[in-house]
Amino acid sequence: LAQTAWEFFENSRQLAPTAARLHVHVNTVRQRLDRMDRLHGGPGWRSGPNAVDTHFALRLWKTRQELSG
Repeated sequence: LAQTAWEFFENSRQLAPTAARLHVHVNTVRQRLDRMDRLHGGPGWRSGPNAVDTHFALRLWKTRQELSG
């Protein structure tokens, strides 16, 4: 799910480019985002200040992943 969220933000929160980068169908991206909505208590993590915070946390996660191997 983290990789999906990362690609979602890196692709300007657009579903089709996100799906293309992940090599999955757009509906798969929607389902994953819906699952993240349930985990986060709603879609608020996708927009506004929460989106900035989430994207920043994902950027840290991605950087750590790249540094460790």
